[in-house]
Amino acid sequence: MKKNILIIIISVLILGIGAWLYWAVTNTPSPSSGPSVLENIRNLFPIGRGNNANVGPIGTDAGMPAGESLINSPIPGQSNLSNYGVLTQISNNPIGGADIVTLNGTSTPVFIDRASGNIYKVDSANLAISHLTNSSLPTVYQSYWGWDKNSVKVLAYHGLDNGLELFAGAFKSNFITSTSSIDKPIELTGQPLNLSILDLAVSPRHDKVFYLTKGADGVLGFVSDWDLKNQKLVFRSPFSEWLASWPEDNIVVLQTKPALGIIGYLYYLNLKTGVLTKMLEGDDLSALVSPDLKKVIYTVGKGASLNLLQIGNPSQDTPLGINTYPEKCVWTKDAKKIYCAAPVSLPKDVSIENWYRGEVSFTDNLWVVDAVYGSLKQTLNLTVKGGEGLDGVNLFLNKNGDYLFLTNKTDNTLWMADLKDAFPVPSSSILPGKQATTSVATSSPIATTTLKVGR
Repeated sequence: MKKNILIIIISVLILGIGAWLYWAVTNTPSPSSGPSVLENIRNLFPIGRGNNANVGPIGTDAGMPAGESLINSPIPGQSNLSNYGVLTQISNNPIGGADIVTLNGTSTPVFIDRASGNIYKVDSANLAISHLTNSSLPTVYQSYWGWDKNSVKVLAYHGLDNGLELFAGAFKSNFITSTSSIDKPIELTGQPLNLSILDLAVSPRHDKVFYLTKGADGVLGFVSDWDLKNQKLVFRSPFSEWLASWPEDNIVVLQTKPALGIIGYLYYLNLKTGVLTKMLEGDDLSALVSPDLKKVIYTVGKGASLNLLQIGNPSQDTPLGINTYPEKCVWTKDAKKIYCAAPVSLPKDVSIENWYRGEVSFTDNLWVVDAVYGSLKQTLNLTVKGGEGLDGVNLFLNKNGDYLFLTNKTDNTLWMADLKDAFPVPSSSILPGKQATTSVATSSPIATTTLKVGR
């Protein structure tokens, strides 16, 4: 008898819970009326949410109601960023790219939030950020930035259910006069582009782009405007694995993608004459050319021994005494200094391909190289938050060169270093500027690299 009563009680409870859940689903309130019953249940039992906890609706910030900013508007007299001395964490969430653009005639750091595609500006001096645009660009993986006198341009790769889409967008650049005048984010206008791009480089003036795309017999290279409409064919190649950069108005640098055991090449493409000139070759070559085209830092082979080479003078080949990749470095505009994020420890059997694929990550220190005399100084330890290290990539400087920005490759967050305060760190080493002659006959790591001028 008692058993039958227990079964009846359990059955009634199950039916009651089922009816209540049905009512909760069919009577979910509007967003303005607060969280639904089911949302409250999920909040009580967060197991299984994992990294998707911050995923929000398309066109809004991740995990936040529509209309709210991912990062709060600056509070007067108070920093809203995580500060670690001379190092500041700009974004807590992953970004889809960052750069310096011109807003209201002023050079301004900006970044795009990866989850939502919303764009923010950074006030470096006051350690504050402002919400610039509302977007409908879910999952932005990569972005390129430019501008003209009226607007900021952005080309962004973002994720859709069926793959990646390239979006060409713009927003007004002269709609604000100060941080306090931003009442609400403005619209990012634009359109998707039906074009598959292998690589893209922005001109030094940020008014044009050079991009590589597949052709019938290999790869084609075009110079175009930001809408990728007014195109001019400037390059053809049967080889598809190219990386492009644009350090000088009339010269695009093309280099083959680094691959261990494969000879890599670096060329200068003259946009006026169409002449392609081979400048370097070497096993697993990776390189970064200076803005004046007179110098290049490079690595070859396994390991990452960084060298500084004077273009046109192969005898001026200087080991810099640090192990890092050119992809973790940036030149100053006057080509007199190089800032590099260099791993504290880099195993000899690790190649740049391992790092590209995310198979290894590093904890870096920031170094500055005097490219005129070859002297080297450690400026900043990039270890923060109880021993967590930064693996720096996509480094860039503000217009005056007193703030350096980098992305932590491990989690794609944006960081800023105040170089004015970092420079007082004592020199850890000064190199004598020893020169090593490039020669195929020797067995040094540099031996596989030869400097050649000509087609």
